Amino acid sequence: MTMNTYAILRTTDITKLAVKKAPACAVLLYTLLLRYCQDKVSSYPGVKTLCRGLGGAYSERTVYRNLTWLCDNGFVKRKHRQSKERWTIVSRLVQKTTETLEKIVEAGEKVVKATKSISRQPNISVKTDKKHRQPRQHKKIKEKNSYFNNKRTQKRLSPVFAYERWERPVEAVKTVAETAWRDLCMVSHPPELSKASMAQKDAIIRGIKHTKELAWVLDVYPDILKT
Repeated sequence: MTMNTYAILRTTDITKLAVKKAPACAVLLYTLLLRYCQDKVSSYPGVKTLCRGLGGAYSERTVYRNLTWLCDNGFVKRKHRQSKERWTIVSRLVQKTTETLEKIVEAGEKVVKATKSISRQPNISVKTDKKHRQPRQHKKIKEKNSYFNNKRTQKRLSPVFAYERWERPVEAVKTVAETAWRDLCMVSHPPELSKASMAQKDAIIRGIKHTKELAWVLDVYPDILKT
């Protein structure tokens, strides 16, 4: 398999590694893991593979100790050795989560605007394009006044049905807790509750402890509630 011969290390990661006074081996391992991840969030090289990637300059014990340092300081999340997501880059995971939430919120706003415009015009007629043409009706239709034919006609002419037919369905807008978590991730990386406003902090803590929308956060940041 052909792999990239380079790795992109973000400026925020460099700053965080410097503030934490990361060992040289830990910085090299973090860069090597980014190379194995390529455009993904995680990868699964073994300790021996990482030793070979560093040219054999460090022993397996040293590599394992520095991997533990990266996990303890919130740079990498470790799973079982047989998992294909054995090493997850936390910064990329947060970035991907933030982008997904932004798309969901943007799509939700479009749905709300489209629904309001349709409700104001109940007799709106939707034009079809060549890719989504409705089947032609036969000139002679049997039982015009039948119950089922009337129901089909009402459904076809309904503005809500017309909208759902041509618009792609989207997910609902996320909750206040998830929006507060997204805003915190944009300000701080890794996210720290001390840098959030009081409203954001209350929403995030409530989402973790009570409503459980953010229960997954404890898996990625087990010490988030201590900050």
